[in-house]
Amino acid sequence: MTAAGVTTAPERAVPAKVRVLSLSCVYPTDLEPSRGVFVRARLMALAEHVDLRVLAPVGIVQWGARGAIRWGGRNPRRRIDAGVAVLHPRWAYLPAVTAFDGLLLFLRLLPLLARIRRRDPWNVLDAHWAQPAGVAAWLLGWFFRGPFVVTLRGAETVLARQPLQRWVMARSLPRAARVIAVSADLRDLAVGLGVASDRVVLVANGVDFAVFHPVSRSDARARLGLDPCQPIVLSAGRLGVDKGHHDVLEAARRLLGEYPDLLLVIAGGADREGAEFERELGRRAAAPELRDRVRFTGEVTQEALALWMNAADLLCLASRREGCPNVVLEALACGLPVVANAVGAIPELLATEEVGLTVPPGDGRALEQALRRALGKRWDREAVRRRAGVRSWDEVAIDLREVIREAARDAGDGRN
Repeated sequence: MTAAGVTTAPERAVPAKVRVLSLSCVYPTDLEPSRGVFVRARLMALAEHVDLRVLAPVGIVQWGARGAIRWGGRNPRRRIDAGVAVLHPRWAYLPAVTAFDGLLLFLRLLPLLARIRRRDPWNVLDAHWAQPAGVAAWLLGWFFRGPFVVTLRGAETVLARQPLQRWVMARSLPRAARVIAVSADLRDLAVGLGVASDRVVLVANGVDFAVFHPVSRSDARARLGLDPCQPIVLSAGRLGVDKGHHDVLEAARRLLGEYPDLLLVIAGGADREGAEFERELGRRAAAPELRDRVRFTGEVTQEALALWMNAADLLCLASRREGCPNVVLEALACGLPVVANAVGAIPELLATEEVGLTVPPGDGRALEQALRRALGKRWDREAVRRRAGVRSWDEVAIDLREVIREAARDAGDGRN
């Protein structure tokens, strides 16, 4: 049996190194170097096992909050990223994620992929997110008569509540050779949208252990110029409303009576849609009782984030939706316990209270109580790291290689 539960066909049916063309509209660019770093990490690991090229379309017009627009043309159209060829074709999309974006992306990519197909054909098209990349991959797979796989990463749970989006996903996903879900709820969503259960594979994200590993908390705090004794809660992620930094800030404010020297560190930068939310967070943090209790780091490198994780007492993630959040995996790899909303893969990642606590999303009081309980607990950071069972990106890539080989083999057998 294989990772997807399908009996293998002879190896000669599949090239020794499958040629994969990965499609993601969320990928680091010169203008947004931190955008989609987890997608890049997975693809760079996968490139060790397959012949990989990346298509990372860039919007001609990038739509921001309150109708703000920005031109995306300053990004290079082609570059080499750690030895992998990355193409950044321009495309036009509507101001919100609509059911038509996948069609627009398909129409833009069709002539480009026709040229690629003539000189260097691929075996499997690998799309990230059901919309728009997954829909475009479906249409491209139909046109070129080739298999495609789609990874569901979290946004699909929101899109599935919109009737037209749900209809489009229910048309496209069942035609994928494989659907890769990063959490159990996304696996169940795929089956609910009509994907055969034996074509849905659960593969969680991984971690770069060269960056995220335990170091002495006292050393980390000394390097950051922090008090060696004060309690520190870290809230990390893009500064958007859905990441819940404001909920963590409010819970921290209510804890100041018991922990008057508590420091809340908010690590992350605002994207083009989050500028107003960033200003609102700043206004709230400027309240007299919070003036010296909140610190904004701005956008940080992976190495700097790892240092903050080793310096903090807790990570708190109050997201309203997630797939398999890398920030949680990275914290656990550093031995940092986590308090988080029970969304996406978080209940699976924090399945034991030896590594963290979960609360219902949107319940501010439950979040406050969980933080209070976690701050009062003596955590064994080595046990946190050990019990979490976080995997490396290379381990994840080996699973993905097998899934992709199965997709290629099924296409050769005429089963797609």
